[in-house]
Amino acid sequence: MDSNKLLPEGFCDLIGSEARINNDTSCKLISFFQGFGYDLVKTPLVELENTLKDYQKTTQKSFQIFDINSGQNLMFRSDITAQISRLVETRLKDHQFPLRLCYLGDVLKISSRAIQSDRQITQAGIELIGSDNVTKSASEIIELTINSLNKIDVENLTIDFSIPNFLKLLLEELNLRDGRVRKAIEEKNISNIKDLTSNYANSLVNIALGIKNPQEIRKNLVNLKISSSLLDKFDNLLLIIDKINYKHSGIEILVNIFDDLEFSYHDNIGFSIFTKESLLPIARGGLYEIKKGVMAAGSSIYINLIKDILLKSD
Repeated sequence: MDSNKLLPEGFCDLIGSEARINNDTSCKLISFFQGFGYDLVKTPLVELENTLKDYQKTTQKSFQIFDINSGQNLMFRSDITAQISRLVETRLKDHQFPLRLCYLGDVLKISSRAIQSDRQITQAGIELIGSDNVTKSASEIIELTINSLNKIDVENLTIDFSIPNFLKLLLEELNLRDGRVRKAIEEKNISNIKDLTSNYANSLVNIALGIKNPQEIRKNLVNLKISSSLLDKFDNLLLIIDKINYKHSGIEILVNIFDDLEFSYHDNIGFSIFTKESLLPIARGGLYEIKKGVMAAGSSIYINLIKDILLKSD
């Protein structure tokens, strides 16, 4: 093959069953979302750099290009949620809350990871914006995400929950400000946790390791005598977990409340959904502030990974 005709690393053509499954999956998901009252929106692949910077926490993962027409820098989206935020403050600013929106589109990543080589990723997602009850909003988004995955025959799910910024807030309350403490907890380095946290060690170790037992985690949080506001964050998560267990007893639930590295703009609740057929999360979402004073719950499903799973069973 002529090397000049090869695609850049992280990009690929889809042909035959690859293209069919990718398209069929996308259509089924959007149709499913619309059936539950989520209106479809379509945002552009590029935005003005200055505009997107206002909504996107980090631009380090985004391709940029100079636009000769406007004389400004353009940015290729690396996530669609930031564009939904911009849309809510512009064309949808006069619409009444709560808003239920769904979307489908490709995002571009400037770099890839060892286990995720794709740099062009198709996202299908849902956003529930401006509801008075954020815990109820998160429950609706998670329930709809689970049901949509089952609809396209993706099962054997595991949901891994986090509470973004919880570890930071907890360590501040416990006056454990040594950066080595946070690193030890994030890495679940038991010996270092014990060496660095003194009287808090046993509870912190139990919380870090007790990912399959939310009630045991809560017991250890109480032992730490944390503030009621911080404990409320965990109790809100427990309410969501109880609802999932009631409706989906076959789903495995993990609680890594200290693991928030992938939730740069989320707050209070973050979740990643895995299946046994993929090492990477096939969906991710949570709660976040879409604009000042307005909370939203959202979820993105990664069609590339779904396509690879379904190809194996096709």
